[in-house]
Amino acid sequence: MVRIFTTVLTLALVSTGAASRGPRALADSDLVVGTVAYGADSAAVRRAYGAPLKADSSVWVYSGLRVFFKNSKVHQVELSDPRYQTVRGLRVGDPVERATALYGASCVGGFFFYCRTVGGSPDVRGIGLEVVKGKIKVIRVGAVFDLD
Repeated sequence: MVRIFTTVLTLALVSTGAASRGPRALADSDLVVGTVAYGADSAAVRRAYGAPLKADSSVWVYSGLRVFFKNSKVHQVELSDPRYQTVRGLRVGDPVERATALYGASCVGGFFFYCRTVGGSPDVRGIGLEVVKGKIKVIRVGAVFDLD
């Protein structure tokens, strides 16, 4: 009887531990949308998504996707359509609970941000979400923090 109780208690603690876990740092491999990674050049974007609908030196616009450049490299990718997803499978329209299940707790209290850190140093890179009524409306991957 004690053994059964101990097993049930252990399973309960393990299952609730995942939900209460703190933020999990993102890896460089999380900063990718499709085949386009943070820091990629415009040729990689064109190979992945073709010619943009609109473009200038700092932003290329596609249907449901915008790619921002800094110094000719991908600085941020913004998703506003569910046909695009993060590497871990998060899409626009998903409930915010799915983000927590995939990425852990937000690294910024009261917001939906997931941080990329190197050692203990802050980093501009991460994933930021705009959430309305519990649903994800916009996902930003790449440089989402202003450290200046």
